[in-house]
Amino acid sequence: MEQTMSDEVRNKFKQVLGSVVPLRATAFTQLQKHDRYLMYSWLRDKWWCGLGFMLNTSSPTEYPTVFLLLEVEPKSPHRAEIIKAMKDICSKQSEWKGYDLDNSKAWSRIVLGRSLQSFLSEEDHIKAIQKFFLESLDKLSDIKSQYSYLPWDSSNTSGENSDDPDSISSISSD
Repeated sequence: MEQTMSDEVRNKFKQVLGSVVPLRATAFTQLQKHDRYLMYSWLRDKWWCGLGFMLNTSSPTEYPTVFLLLEVEPKSPHRAEIIKAMKDICSKQSEWKGYDLDNSKAWSRIVLGRSLQSFLSEEDHIKAIQKFFLESLDKLSDIKSQYSYLPWDSSNTSGENSDDPDSISSISSD
């Protein structure tokens, strides 16, 4: 997993989002608490972006999901604007899936994900996953431009617990 999040992917993530919480600093916490392996960045006003692997799927027979997500806390001061943009993204780009977008008490998110299984038949599945990550980050960069009014500033050093975005328990890779 770490190999797929090489320097090239990590640098692109940082370029698009402004910062990245170091993978090694959070990997074991994220695996233990949330069954995921990811790099992430907190964004201003209580939302965040993550990229990586979700190991806890909706069914024990499913493969892990390779994903990029945007997620907003229930108490975000810009939640209404962020949710509106998330719904718009999902309606315009079918590869994005929304979760809990109408539940004001939940962490709401949109996910661009694929089953790990879809990469395993590739000649070099590591490169294929890296390519997916880089293409996903390009799509996120386009989203940032289109929804530039959202609070995209990185806030990894603000009051949030930057070691543990407490959120998703599972996502499906439909």
